[in-house]
Amino acid sequence: MRKLTRRTMLAGAAATAATALAPIPGLHRFAKADACIQSLKDFLVAADQQQLTGADRETIVTQAIKLLDGFYCHLPIKQKLYNVDPLGRLRQLQIRAAQFNSDRPFHAEMMEIFTELHDMHTRYRPPTPYGSAHAFLPFRVEACKEDGRRKYIATLVLDNFITQPTFVRGVEILQWNGDPIEQAIARAGGEGATLDARNAVGLARLTYRALQLQAVPDADTVRVRYRTDDNRELDIEIPWKVWSVSNDCSICTTAQIQNFGNFLFAPYNLCDDVIKSETHTTPNGDTFGYIRIYSFPMPPADPDQFVQKFRSAIAQFTNAKGLIVDVRDNGGGSIRLSERIVQWVAPTPGAIEPSKLYFRATQAALDLCQLPMSVVGGLGLPPDGSTAWVPSIQRALQNREPFSDAFHYTADGDANTSGRQPFPRPVIVVTDALTFSSAEFFAAGFKDHGGKILGVHETTGGGGANFRQLTDLGKYFTDSGMPSPFAALPNGAGFQVAFRRSKRVGLGAGKEIEDAGVERDFAHEMTRDDLLNKNQDLKNHAAALLAQM
Repeated sequence: MRKLTRRTMLAGAAATAATALAPIPGLHRFAKADACIQSLKDFLVAADQQQLTGADRETIVTQAIKLLDGFYCHLPIKQKLYNVDPLGRLRQLQIRAAQFNSDRPFHAEMMEIFTELHDMHTRYRPPTPYGSAHAFLPFRVEACKEDGRRKYIATLVLDNFITQPTFVRGVEILQWNGDPIEQAIARAGGEGATLDARNAVGLARLTYRALQLQAVPDADTVRVRYRTDDNRELDIEIPWKVWSVSNDCSICTTAQIQNFGNFLFAPYNLCDDVIKSETHTTPNGDTFGYIRIYSFPMPPADPDQFVQKFRSAIAQFTNAKGLIVDVRDNGGGSIRLSERIVQWVAPTPGAIEPSKLYFRATQAALDLCQLPMSVVGGLGLPPDGSTAWVPSIQRALQNREPFSDAFHYTADGDANTSGRQPFPRPVIVVTDALTFSSAEFFAAGFKDHGGKILGVHETTGGGGANFRQLTDLGKYFTDSGMPSPFAALPNGAGFQVAFRRSKRVGLGAGKEIEDAGVERDFAHEMTRDDLLNKNQDLKNHAAALLAQM
């Protein structure tokens, strides 16, 4: 997955000047001048000119079967948990693949098969031009609780794209294409692993879809009913736009759900500025440190630099009464980065134990682990790969067991820096259902070593795995001088797959993150003031809890 930045999306001579702290009108000026923006209808007309052949579609389905059958670590559990048969559906589609008159229904069916797994690490990516295309509406909707009921608020609006002067920041969204807003959210969030995750993903997807990951919107426009501040109910019809971009920095899957909105509305560059810190002063004058981590960049250009930046952010708050670490909407990235920083905030005086990872026991997984260490070192194998997962997978295959044993991925030395001094005052971590993947590893590591979680939702997103692209897995083999298990995919199509599961440790031993997430200790209901005033109620709630620790 690639991360969007202002510089990427404001292509042209003015990009550098607009990158940081650009006012929204400036963004509009460049956006409207950029030929990469077009209507959804025009985008689909162009996309239909780049049809696959029947043989291309058969190749895509065949490789999907090989990938899930050989490498997908969650397969037996997902089949039972969700009563799905992805391999059976793919084999049926394989028979019909050459019979489609258009690629669009083929891509939709492929995406549906993967969506049923409720696994945002494991995805089908349609070919060009979908891979660089982002469908968006020029506003964002977020949820809060007010007057005892859940409300959905337009928190950010790109005015120059909205022609109706009453549709402004703060209006309440009531209906979506004639349906109650809750129904629209439920339909849009299919692949989340937990109910909260499905709702959070559905809410984000109402106004933004990365077309390399999500299906094309059903219609060219949406019809929205909203309530104004003076209690009028009005309707507006807003067209979908498509922005085709080149992507330039890498992260994990679900961060892209929020990154387009962050690009449009936030005054920072997410690829370079993933850690933001500030002092929060409560109404009674007490001060607390507040650190927001937006992602754990993958692959990190300099892992030590990220860790040092986090430590430096903490150091400025040693005189504060406590520290709030906020990983809401953090779609993940590097597991090792996320686990390395647990040691600086976890309250335990003892050693930090990293989480453990394990493979589904298949011949393909065994073949992968037996490749030379010089090639697969990035998999996180121990210094001698033959001493851990290899014999474990062999035993599991011999005994017809579904999984290997679990071993550490992050090195003990990286998780326990010599002479480390954790933050000296109470720390609380804030999560939501869009806290995903390596951000969940961070939250789990913190909680499993005695830390407390303040959650906007009951659990995090439920994505506990490593993932790789199909092309990455194939390259491990070809770099070893062996044939790839996969054929080349046509026109930039692709897949990514969760190939190794995780186990929690410490106080969470016996629990898993996949399909369960990391549970909260304290609950926070987002308020209108949170949505429209930089999370003030959330920060005050976290500060009150810290004061009691």
